[in-house]
Amino acid sequence: FVLLTSTQIDNLCFTSRNASHLLEIKKKIHSTAMNDDHSDSSVTSIGDEDEDPTDNTENLCENPTRDILTEGFFRLFKPVIDDLDNNIRRARLSQLELRQQLDELSVEMKNLNFENDPQLHEKFKRMVHVKQKVVVIMNILQGAQERLVTLCQQQEQPGPTS
Repeated sequence: FVLLTSTQIDNLCFTSRNASHLLEIKKKIHSTAMNDDHSDSSVTSIGDEDEDPTDNTENLCENPTRDILTEGFFRLFKPVIDDLDNNIRRARLSQLELRQQLDELSVEMKNLNFENDPQLHEKFKRMVHVKQKVVVIMNILQGAQERLVTLCQQQEQPGPTS
C-alpha cells in the first residue's frame, strides 16, 4: 500500500471524473493516518519501522525504477491505444457516412412512393403473372422430362427371357 501525500490526492481529485469518491478516500486515509501512526498500511518501505513514513512519500516522484517501468508500460501500450483510438474514429466516421446515405436513401424511397406511377405498377403486376405462368410450365416440363428418362431406362433394360 502506497501512502500518498494530500497534494497528490488533491491532484488526483482534480483530474478524476470521480472526484467525490477520491475525496472520500482521502478522508479515510487521513483519518487512518491520524489514528495509527505506525500501522502497516502507512509504511511504504520494507525497512525499519522506526523510519518516518512520510520520508518515502516525498521520494514518490523521484523513484527511477518506477519511472522506468512507467515509461516502459507507456511505450508498450501507447501504440495499441493509438490504434484503438484510430479505429474508433474511423468506425464513427463510417457510421456517420452510413447514416447520411441511409437518410438520403430514405428520402429517395419516400419520393418514389409519392410518385408511384400507375403505369409502372400495372407492368409490375403483369410481370409477376408471367413469372407464375413460367414456373407452372417449368414444373410441367420437368415432370415430362423425368417420365422420358424413366422410359429410356426401361427400354434399355433387357426384357425377361422365358
